[in-house]
Amino acid sequence: MDSKIAVIGAGTMGHGIAEVFALGGYCVNLEDFYPEVIERAKREINESLSKLLSSGKITRELYDKTLKTLIIITI
Repeated sequence: MDSKIAVIGAGTMGHGIAEVFALGGYCVNLEDFYPEVIERAKREINESLSKLLSSGKITRELYDKTLKTLIIITI
C-alpha cells in the first residue's frame, strides 16, 4: 500500500493510532516535539507489537513490516 499517514503527537493516543495504521499497511510518520515522548512511544509500540507476536495474533513478517513502515521523529 502506498498511502501515507502523518500522526502529530506521540502521546497515549497518537502512538496507538500510528501503530494501528502501520499494522494496516500504511506508511506512518509519527511526530512529536518532545524527545522523551518519542522514546516512550517507541518503547510502547515495540512492547505492544511483541505481545501481539508472542500471542500469535501477528506473524513475524507483519511485525517486521510494521516496524519498517513506522517513521518516528522529533519535530
